[in-house]
This record gives sequence, C-alpha cells and structure tokens, in this order.
Amino acid sequence: MDKEMEEFNKQLSEAVKTQKELNSNKNKFVGLIATMLIGLLGLLTALKPEIDLNCTAKNLYLLSLILISLGILCALIFLYSEVAYVKRVRNQQDIQMLWTSRDALKKTRIGSILKFEKLYSACEIGTYLCLILSMITLVMYNYYSL
Repeated sequence: MDKEMEEFNKQLSEAVKTQKELNSNKNKFVGLIATMLIGLLGLLTALKPEIDLNCTAKNLYLLSLILISLGILCALIFLYSEVAYVKRVRNQQDIQMLWTSRDALKKTRIGSILKFEKLYSACEIGTYLCLILSMITLVMYNYYSL
C-alpha cells in the first residue's frame, strides 16, 4: 500500500509540474500577443485617417478595431487561467489535508485539477482567431481605402 501511495504521489507531482510549465509557456506567448494587439489598437485609434472613406472601408476599419478588442479580451481571460489553475490546485490540497483515510485519498479525483477548463481553451482559440481575422480585415481596409 505504501509503495502504491508513493508512486501515486510521485506521478501526481510530475503531472502538476508539467502542467505548470505548459501553462507558463502558453501564458508568456499569449501575453506577447496581447501586448502586440493593445499596441496595434492604440496605433490604429490614434492614426485614424482624416479623409472621408467609403462605406466598405469604414465598416472594415470598425470590424478590425472590434476584432482586435475581442482578441485582447480573450487573451486577458486566457491569462487569468493560471490564477484559476493555482486556486484549483490549492483547493485540492486543502481537501487532501482534511482527509485522513488512505482509502478516501485514493478515491480523490486528482485528474480534475489537471484539466484545462473549456472557457480558457476557447479564449486561447478566440485570441488567435481574432488576431488572424483582424489582420485580414486590416488588409481589406487598406485595399478599399485607396
């Protein structure tokens, strides 16, 4: 029994360590994207053209700003996932400390702390999607504003 418990604790420790490393790397990458999008939004807002644009160009410009803003929002929600993850791990640790029976500890659903919540996964995808779509609409805006 003790060997099984040691092996279980070792595997859990490794899984948590790997997940932390993965989350940290993803957060750095998405943080860079968020910084770039914020800069791009500020630049586009500050350098809005003074000439009167046709309806298509105006709509594309507005759509670009909206997509960039949504990309920023999704990136920030995704970055919050690290905080939520640490909170889930801490709550699980509290539960484990309260349980004294080894049999009860075996039944603990440890895998649930390692799952990446669907909201954060959707926000990560939303960040990339909004970045790509905003770049496409900016190219189309430049084409139609000529």
